Amino acid sequence: MCLFKKCILLFMAVSFFGCSYSHQNKERAFDKTVITEIVIYRTKVGVQRIDHLKKAKLISTILAKQDGFIARQFSQTPDGKWVDIIYWKNLDLAENAAEIVKSIPECELFFSDIDQKHMEFMYTETVFDYPHNLE
Repeated sequence: MCLFKKCILLFMAVSFFGCSYSHQNKERAFDKTVITEIVIYRTKVGVQRIDHLKKAKLISTILAKQDGFIARQFSQTPDGKWVDIIYWKNLDLAENAAEIVKSIPECELFFSDIDQKHMEFMYTETVFDYPHNLE
């Protein structure tokens, strides 16, 4: 898949998620700056999709208990890459949660599925949320 299509798919996923999240809550998701944690990766050879999904769902409940957690979106591209997007109130809380979950056994099992050679990790700061606050 070309880079343009990948960007469009990621944009659509993030846009859809932001809109659906704001409809579920009276407050808009991005009324103020939000930190988005984005991890794109492949699993190691031999990891079964269904097993990885079960682990991902389990750690969602763990992440939701972390201070600063807003929401999580977990998806997969047609070519098998996983895209894990987590929204946090600020960078300090996101980084703190990352340290905490490293030592939780259920999270360690999830992380052990990831092929570290094929992983991209980044934090982004929301600049605006279209159409909500394009000022």
